Amino acid sequence: MQSYAGNPFTCSVRQWRRVFFQTLGITPVLGRNFVPEEDVPNAAKVALISDGLWLSRFNRDPGVLNKTIMIDTHPMRIIGVLPKDFEMPRLQAADILVAAQVDVAAQHTVNSGIGSPMWASPGSIPG
Repeated sequence: MQSYAGNPFTCSVRQWRRVFFQTLGITPVLGRNFVPEEDVPNAAKVALISDGLWLSRFNRDPGVLNKTIMIDTHPMRIIGVLPKDFEMPRLQAADILVAAQVDVAAQHTVNSGIGSPMWASPGSIPG
């Protein structure tokens, strides 16, 4: 990743669905969460950064919001800073969370990929 100051460094980046923040009651300490329009394919690329990254790379500058960072070759706009006590499920470290931008309609089709949710109506599964 490259900070808006231009100094490249390595960090962990994870994709995250907007609905998980709502479900877990997570609110950024600065800025905002992803909005529905950002969590769909081909939407604007936005990111939330960890408190640790905000401290270590941005010196807790509140002006970090709306700054652009480069993740590999992809520009991402910082929209928020996660709480200091935020932990990823399964304890996966993450310095930056980006909107997953999942095509929900494609996930609801048969043979749409490994790990995709499957929907069944009552009585459709023999038992």
